[in-house]
Amino acid sequence: MEAMTLERPSIQSVIRWARSGFRERRLSRRHSVNGLWCDKGQILDLSGMGLRLQSPRRWQEGRTCSLSMGDGDTSVTIEARCVWCRQDGLFSHQIGLVFEDIDTAAIEHIARLVMMHETANETPVPPPARDRVDPADSE
Repeated sequence: MEAMTLERPSIQSVIRWARSGFRERRLSRRHSVNGLWCDKGQILDLSGMGLRLQSPRRWQEGRTCSLSMGDGDTSVTIEARCVWCRQDGLFSHQIGLVFEDIDTAAIEHIARLVMMHETANETPVPPPARDRVDPADSE
């Protein structure tokens, strides 16, 4: 299996983002995962900068909290801030979280978790409609 790392965005990523007219806010690739737990809800996808979570409760944008995630064998605790929250069912909310002050050891731990739990052969969970970018617009 090829080694994978999650890292902060490169200058090239920032330039591509600027050229897209800043429509796509994500500078780090999302990874759909299965088999990871989080003490705040179900992890839908994960990147080097944040994660998307499914939760029965609404979160206040700007809320910062400490969250733990892992796979039963190992876990990592990270500070994260809610950047958006959207209701997608009666008791279901999707929450976008950005990691705050994450260190290299935590990024490496997340990379190992993603490597072991990425759902490459399954259909990834699509992001909420407002976050999708038309591929024709990104050229």
